[in-house]
Amino acid sequence: MTKEDFFNKTASFISMIHDFEIQLSSNSQIQQVTDLQFSLLKILYFSGSHSTGGLSRCLNINLPNTSREVKKMVLEGYVQKEVSAVDRRIVQLSLTGQGQELMDRAFTDMMNRFFDESGEWPEDRMKKCLKSMELLSKEIFNPIIDR
Repeated sequence: MTKEDFFNKTASFISMIHDFEIQLSSNSQIQQVTDLQFSLLKILYFSGSHSTGGLSRCLNINLPNTSREVKKMVLEGYVQKEVSAVDRRIVQLSLTGQGQELMDRAFTDMMNRFFDESGEWPEDRMKKCLKSMELLSKEIFNPIIDR
């Protein structure tokens, strides 16, 4: 196997994960936010606080669009801003309690859809898949993210 073969298979796998996520989140019960806002909230949900610039880089969208969406989510009560005590120019964004509840409901809905469509999974199958995900995370994703 060449580097090109490996990379192409990895890119294809990542694309399948993205498609899978879109299928699970489509027709969600959570209709209070746009798809872009959901993506921003998802980053805060799984990764914790971020700056507006950090969110912009994560989704590869420009800073003015990110700022506009963050402002809307702050007004809706899903996101809160916290100014750094060390440097007042630094503002960290995080989910409010309302934002956390919204995302909890969204992911519960997605989980239910997943198991409704794929059936029940025995514990050994889930453990096997988790072990594979941990290996992929360690070998492929963490070396890239940690740089």
